Amino acid sequence: LLADRVDFIDEIGNAQLVLGRSLLEQGKLEEAAEKFGAAETSFDALRAEGIRQVQALAGTRWTDYNLHDPGVTLLELQQLARALTDVQAAEELNEARQALFRRAATRTG
Repeated sequence: LLADRVDFIDEIGNAQLVLGRSLLEQGKLEEAAEKFGAAETSFDALRAEGIRQVQALAGTRWTDYNLHDPGVTLLELQQLARALTDVQAAEELNEARQALFRRAATRTG
């Protein structure tokens, strides 16, 4: 429904994170990891689109797109907030994998 809508990339990424967490809760680890990866791709696309739009709006007034530039820094801060969410999700995925391995070990042992 929203596949190619750049104006909804953040919502697509958030939905992928929620779906990944739901799959994680259900013990579907591989599917969860796939959704977390898709969310990361969406957030990378969001950053790229943000820089593209800022470049288009600034025209020739803004020529420095390096990390030390305040405009890029703001976009990077947004990405940092997303990355922290991704780190939490990755930790949850790792914990769930460990729990499943422990369960499997108690069933066979």
